[in-house]
Amino acid sequence: MAMDCTLCRVVDESLASKRPLHDTHLLTTASFVVIPAVGPVRPGHVMVVSRSHVPNLASMPSGVGEYNELVQMVSRDESNGLHDVLEAEHGGAEGDRGGACITHVHVNLIPSAGTLVDMFDGELSRQDVDQSLSALRSGAAPYILLRSSDAVRLYVAKAVPSQLIRRALFGRLGRDDWDWAVFPHLDVVNATVRMWRP
Repeated sequence: MAMDCTLCRVVDESLASKRPLHDTHLLTTASFVVIPAVGPVRPGHVMVVSRSHVPNLASMPSGVGEYNELVQMVSRDESNGLHDVLEAEHGGAEGDRGGACITHVHVNLIPSAGTLVDMFDGELSRQDVDQSLSALRSGAAPYILLRSSDAVRLYVAKAVPSQLIRRALFGRLGRDDWDWAVFPHLDVVNATVRMWRP
């Protein structure tokens, strides 16, 4: 745990009594915590955050199977708003965040966005990865991972701008409120918490 890391503090169980609504633990597993996304695209948008302070999902080879099970489980429950999910991760690396604001595993699960899995085709170089993510390997290079129920993309993300996924996604939706720090949309965060905890 790195106490200067915002996401380490979010997953720290000892801080539960001080946790704001936008850091509510909606679901927990041995290696991950699901929290609502601040600056959500729409109600139901959540993040899967690792309990351990590691830079990306690729650096958790033993956790990928658990992550996959978690995503399958939450995607089966339509009451939480997660349908046609786009999984999106800025996989940061030491010295290059790869577009991530925080270099700590946090994969966004964005409802009704699965068709945008290919949004960086032709713009960023692609690497090979299979749908199960079993070929996802730890390495020094930052990446962008996008996965829907039937497609997966792994892009090289060396020196990409901060929040590139959000910028591109919101642009495709014709919106300019992509910056979660400026537009936290706490009303939508509250709606997401109510979907998970009626």
